[in-house]
Amino acid sequence: MNWRGVAIAAFILVAALLQVGVATQLGLPLVAPDVMLVAVIAVALRRGGTIGALVGVAAGLLSDLLPPSASLLGVSAIAFGVVGGVTGWLASRDKKRNQFNYWRAVGFTVIASIAALLINTGVVAVFDSERLVTNNFALTLLWQGAYALVLAAVLVPTYAWIDRVTAPVNVVTRR
Repeated sequence: MNWRGVAIAAFILVAALLQVGVATQLGLPLVAPDVMLVAVIAVALRRGGTIGALVGVAAGLLSDLLPPSASLLGVSAIAFGVVGGVTGWLASRDKKRNQFNYWRAVGFTVIASIAALLINTGVVAVFDSERLVTNNFALTLLWQGAYALVLAAVLVPTYAWIDRVTAPVNVVTRR
């Protein structure tokens, strides 16, 4: 059985529960923290671009179906998929150069979270400009980055630990 796949699915489902049950109920200014997006970025940082993009699309569709969502179906899937893929690709490039560390992961998370909000806003502007609300957009980007910074401090190491625990064990047999 592929325990990593099960772990990723469980991690995203817990993030979805935290998104609906906690993050949207906090009453924070301008925008609720996007727990699911940071969870996708945490998976992408550890597993790479392909897994990051696939998990991003699945989590984005789930995010669009959850109750507080007001966006078009598939908008978050596009944003999460692009951000997951690009973040995973950049992280794997840094790992090959031995330049990847915890602070880079947090930086990737903040930048990717802001990029996802920009992608989401761009797609909504193209397809449904009547829903586009841009009051205090720069402030919204700032808060999104701040929330991502706090969430990354918890979710990135948590998923790194989960990924290490669910790593396949090589069994060596003697003949």
